[in-house]
Amino acid sequence: MQIDNTERITSEVPIIEDVEFSRRKRGAPNARVISYISGRNTNSHGILRQHINNAKGPVQDPSKVAALLRHRRSPNGNVVLYVGGGDDLPMFRGCIMKPFIRHDSMHPRLLAENVQCGTQGTVCVGRPQINGCRRPEQENNEETLNGHDSALMEGPVGRAESVIQPQPIILSRDDYEPYGFDARCVLPYRAETSGHRYVGDGYSKYYVKRFNPHSWRFSLVMRTRERSGILFYMADTGCNEHIALYLVKGKLAFSVMFGGERLRLKSINRYDDEFWHHVTFERNGNVTQLMLDGSIESMGLMYNESQYFPANMPFHVGGLHVVPKKFAANQINRKHLSDFTGCIKDFNVNNQPIESLGTGAGLHIHVSPCFDGGTEPGMYFPYKEDHQPSAYMVAMSSYTVGVNVEITMDIKPRTRDGIILAVGGTTGDFFNIALVDGSLAVRLRQGGETLFTRYDSTMYGYSLCDGAWHSVKISKAKNIIALIVDENLVAPLEEGDLQNRNCNTNGALYVGGVQDGVFVEGLLTNSQYAGCIRKMRFDFRPINPSTAMSVNGDITTNICPLF
Repeated sequence: MQIDNTERITSEVPIIEDVEFSRRKRGAPNARVISYISGRNTNSHGILRQHINNAKGPVQDPSKVAALLRHRRSPNGNVVLYVGGGDDLPMFRGCIMKPFIRHDSMHPRLLAENVQCGTQGTVCVGRPQINGCRRPEQENNEETLNGHDSALMEGPVGRAESVIQPQPIILSRDDYEPYGFDARCVLPYRAETSGHRYVGDGYSKYYVKRFNPHSWRFSLVMRTRERSGILFYMADTGCNEHIALYLVKGKLAFSVMFGGERLRLKSINRYDDEFWHHVTFERNGNVTQLMLDGSIESMGLMYNESQYFPANMPFHVGGLHVVPKKFAANQINRKHLSDFTGCIKDFNVNNQPIESLGTGAGLHIHVSPCFDGGTEPGMYFPYKEDHQPSAYMVAMSSYTVGVNVEITMDIKPRTRDGIILAVGGTTGDFFNIALVDGSLAVRLRQGGETLFTRYDSTMYGYSLCDGAWHSVKISKAKNIIALIVDENLVAPLEEGDLQNRNCNTNGALYVGGVQDGVFVEGLLTNSQYAGCIRKMRFDFRPINPSTAMSVNGDITTNICPLF
């Protein structure tokens, strides 16, 4: 069913033709769900969020289409459009054809016609299918949805009109794999990120070669809601001369000091509104200027040349190490030197990305990816590409499972295979927990006897890879292993010989994966875990990056992406 002219949100440009997706409640059979969202998954519902920066004009009367199309304005001013449901909205089931959004001639195509899950600004929950509505001619006159000849929608809107549609593009699972999706999982392999996130106690450090103090140009894109914080700082060893960019009561301040001459420029407007803003600060001969979002905010003249800057200059982004911060306070008010809180991306030196200048990846201290779509507490283990090293934690350098142990955690995986926990050693005993083809498996050896138990969530009508948190509790009591997932106890209990009660491991306790090239006996998969873990405890002892012996790779502390 197409949304009628009197009821639809209209415009001149269609967003997409149609979308199909399915969901399955726990214990219920699969049901077809059709909505405006890209992707497909047979185990969950779907939501699409399309962020519209600087949108002109409101979306009109979304209540007329119930849960089909809703919008809200986020705290940072962006318009967030929900199609097919929402975080606090009932989920629509059916087919939506040709959704439109109003726009003006100066802002065409605010919503792209060919949206894809995982592209910037678009977040999907579920894997519905774009342009996958089955037409009557395709179904060979089969019974159509909701009893209408047009077979276009079943759901809360009760009117239908026929419309000629192009042939659908049916996307298979293989079509999704190159985009980072497993069609059997709700969340993509990799959470969408934009630059680096700074939390007020860290920084990034880079080097620029052959720096010319007489002519230079730096640019970055930043987003914050904080009123103060240092974004950029370059200085000689004694901080006699500097180039600095920092926030002062929400405004951008640009300070340059060469040869005893200091110039300070300040933006007219505030930029602590949680929007992305493009900042350029440069010197070309005697002219120094500060530009925000393509407009010159302030300009000044500087005649002195540098007396201290070497050819190869280090600089800090997002904060300062304690030593340069102490010297910097001689020229800049200490309260303006607090470390930045927010996100920074697209850093360029003389119009070249810093990553392309051959100065290395930089040093990052307490810096994490800036996730699009929001965050929640938890440890995030990134998906491992073939060319990347493993991301894992060494919770303890030597761990003995012993006679009794209780392990609890919550998991939200993005793939169906991955090492959650592994410990072995030189004794031949081991204890491993892993996702294997969507099931949670526990394998243990003690006294030469191997015990194994597995939780298959499909027996309960759902998937562990459905984008939700799942509670896990593993109890080892002498020769018995009890596995409980989402309050479901695996029965019968796995029970070994009563004489074998001590699991005498003595190796490192790995979480999320193992070190490349290291052999841990008894592993059920070689894949690294991808997704989030929270509330992990060993006999009530918390296990996280702050308590671990070492953290390897881009594992975030207490920051887990929602999508």
